[in-house]
Amino acid sequence: MCEFDLKKFKCGYGLGPVYSWVWNSEIDRSLISSQLEEMASVNIKAFYIIPEPKEFRPGAMNTYLEPDYLSNDFFEMIKFAKSESKRLGMTMWLYDEGGWPSGRACGQIVKKNPSYKARKIGERIVELNNGDCFNEPVLAAFNSDFVQVAVPYTAKKNEKLYVYFVDVIDSQLIDILNKDAIDEFVNGTYERYKDFLGDEFTGNNIAFFTDEAILTWPFYTDEISRFEEESGFDFACNIPALFERKTDLNSKRFRIEYIDFCSKEAEKTYLAEIHNWCMQNKIMFTGHMDGDHVISDYQRQIGNALRHLRNMDIPGVDVILRQIYPGKENTFFPRIASSAANQTGKKYSLSESFAVYGDGLTFDEMRYICNYQFVRGINIINIMNIPSGRDRFLSSQMRPNFAPDKLNWYGLKEFNEYLSRMMYLCTVGDVCVDTALYMPIRDMWAGNNAELYYLRFGRTLESNGIYFDIIDDDFLENCELAGDKLIMGKAEYTSVCIPEAIYMSDVSVKKLDRFKQNGGKVLYSACDIKPSGVNNSEIRVMKRSYGNIMLYFMFNESCDFQTIKPNISEKSNCYILSCETGRIAPYSKESVALYPGECTVLIFGENLSFPNNELKFKKELITTLDRFEKKTYKTSIFSDGEYKLLDGESETGGGKITKYKAEFECENSADLILKLKGISYFALVKVNGNTIKNLIFSPYECKIDSEYLMKHNVVEVLVSDNPAKTLTEADYSKYSSDMTGWYHGITLDFEKEKNEDCKLEIDVYSTN
Repeated sequence: MCEFDLKKFKCGYGLGPVYSWVWNSEIDRSLISSQLEEMASVNIKAFYIIPEPKEFRPGAMNTYLEPDYLSNDFFEMIKFAKSESKRLGMTMWLYDEGGWPSGRACGQIVKKNPSYKARKIGERIVELNNGDCFNEPVLAAFNSDFVQVAVPYTAKKNEKLYVYFVDVIDSQLIDILNKDAIDEFVNGTYERYKDFLGDEFTGNNIAFFTDEAILTWPFYTDEISRFEEESGFDFACNIPALFERKTDLNSKRFRIEYIDFCSKEAEKTYLAEIHNWCMQNKIMFTGHMDGDHVISDYQRQIGNALRHLRNMDIPGVDVILRQIYPGKENTFFPRIASSAANQTGKKYSLSESFAVYGDGLTFDEMRYICNYQFVRGINIINIMNIPSGRDRFLSSQMRPNFAPDKLNWYGLKEFNEYLSRMMYLCTVGDVCVDTALYMPIRDMWAGNNAELYYLRFGRTLESNGIYFDIIDDDFLENCELAGDKLIMGKAEYTSVCIPEAIYMSDVSVKKLDRFKQNGGKVLYSACDIKPSGVNNSEIRVMKRSYGNIMLYFMFNESCDFQTIKPNISEKSNCYILSCETGRIAPYSKESVALYPGECTVLIFGENLSFPNNELKFKKELITTLDRFEKKTYKTSIFSDGEYKLLDGESETGGGKITKYKAEFECENSADLILKLKGISYFALVKVNGNTIKNLIFSPYECKIDSEYLMKHNVVEVLVSDNPAKTLTEADYSKYSSDMTGWYHGITLDFEKEKNEDCKLEIDVYSTN
């Protein structure tokens, strides 16, 4: 928790966005130094390295990392990167895998000891003729009526036998329920990083990142006897319930208890084990689980993502493949990370964002995706990715990729400055939340369609302006009941919303009954929700407080321009904070104007007093510029597996940066506002030879101070095409699928949506 500081806000004090630097090529000291200096030049303050060894996805997404992953020479490169980051004033996090998912050491664990391979329960249907005998070692066997039969079994007719067995997965995945395997993983990665970095291990590293550890469904554990003892269920006779071959009430309860048991085992053997190691070694533990955007995926991945995130110092989510995107029906899943942080008393929650969104992703869309998460409690954005390799398709395998030879590099500095200010504001004080939404994970385990009601309830809360956290049975069973409050960590809830749920645990039901008896509020229907805050269903609001300081974040979630009247009861001094410019100005208006994806921040406080550096508002339209001298300044092409930024026009086409030039008269000495129209990506504005601003967000307007103006003025604007044009106009016939990788087709489809041309106009306004 921190107090608001104007100087820190203006400079974007703190981490800033954390970039994933993918090592997918040959690495040496020269490359490390040059690429870190590139990052520093666009105000990247923090990063972690994702090694992608040759063994990561051979034949499916070729990578060429040298030195070999986890070799002594590899760690020497890590150590040098650490020293260079320190020289440049950057923060370096650590990443625990070669590629992903975490826990494999990129195959080295199972190569050393095959008994550590991941396992699951397999199902096989055996066709038997009358008189055939089945006699193989299995967990259980069932006839076609799913009545268990003893093995060996002799068929009395032609029939099918359903047999269940321990299926050893022939891959790099390890069994994360095997403590010995996890110990091997920790010793081979975490301990090696610590040993090689020595005294510099905790320096400016901050955190260790774990990525998408998987428990393969249907789960198998060696602790079957203990499960049977604790649950009272016979494991073997209930196995078909895990394949939804049995769906009666008893089978559903078995599924719940078994998934819960295995999920808790995974928490103990993997998450808690690594978290304890990190605490002992004074480094924070962070990362995210897989399939975290829908709770129906939690079952197939590791049981309960919220449970596991509470084991992290910086719990996170993964935002990939347009899981959040303007214009689609997005869900509120980032709240699982911010809720986990709130419930464990932590300051930060994280989102790994933008992977597999494609190079067509605009800065407006990036702002939307980040602001969508900020108003749901996320305060660290981890951006995917910057590749070390710039040839052999390595800078295009998992787009967007950011690099100096790509058009998307030339707005990163401004975007990073914006994110740094937003991230800072989202750490001031604590979020104000007294409402919790129960996640019916046990019903999902049972196979019920509980997610529909859960999502409907959450969306109703949001559209009525009510900020909420997410809770589960673990929370209800372990939180403190203090009068009419449920308390854990920094979380104090006085209202709990329960969507349709049949299988809530008995302990949770009893806790809620006592909560209601003490005056706590429990809602069972979304119809009982009453509006609060901003009376606009398209606006999301988050409130943070520190003492008598209040911050209100108002985010336009729609794809339309919105003007709102905040229903805010605060009576103290109010200022409006601009994260785009770092400006702060008194706020006295009754309304707030918000472009799609824009987030306005208001700060209230009795003793607040800041200098007025407010942008002057438009007064009078002087002229509209729509006739320009126009020529191609740069062309971005993709050829021979790499990007090239060429001067002038290219015969092969590609995305362009075009220089527009126009002249206008200005009779008075007032400041001017230029508002640009028809921008598809970014626009760098110069007036009379002076660089004014690189515009990356709607409404694409900037102020021109009178000192830069003359009676006769020349405006020049460098306007970029969307980077998608470079990809959509490229020829891929010469590239094999092992070069282009798994994600190329998906991202290319996204990029084909982004071929709009710029039709520049500039409105020139005088000011007061």
